[in-house]
Amino acid sequence: MYEIIKRVIASGKYDLAAMLTKIDTIWIQGDLTDEQRGELIESARTGAQPQQSVDVIQKLNDLEKRIRALEEKDTIVVDPDQPDDPNVDVGNIAEYEPGKWYYAGDTVKHKGKVYTCTAPEGQACVWSPEDYPAYWEVVEAAAEEEQ
Repeated sequence: MYEIIKRVIASGKYDLAAMLTKIDTIWIQGDLTDEQRGELIESARTGAQPQQSVDVIQKLNDLEKRIRALEEKDTIVVDPDQPDDPNVDVGNIAEYEPGKWYYAGDTVKHKGKVYTCTAPEGQACVWSPEDYPAYWEVVEAAAEEEQ
């Protein structure tokens, strides 16, 4: 199984979240060593391609609609779910949405923690903080966890 998963990862034709789940499933079944699991997870994250996990055409269509709406309004619209101040009350931060693109500075809640996207300029966080931690930084534990 290890070699098969390795070949699929090398092809680049996989959804990252699905691949990570498959790797863990095979590991739990005892068909991978801890070392092989770690290697495959790292390879999958390194070789992941957003277009395999996200409908890029749909995202571009959504972006075009947003641009047209902004041009029609002739004003700048601020997304209330993405506050400028990183010290904003955790209750005002939106939950991570699979399939949504996040950019550097965007803040989300995910599995009891608050994360900020740290993607490089021109890149987007298209995977969850759990699936692709390289582009996310933990800001703080969510309020529910503290209580």
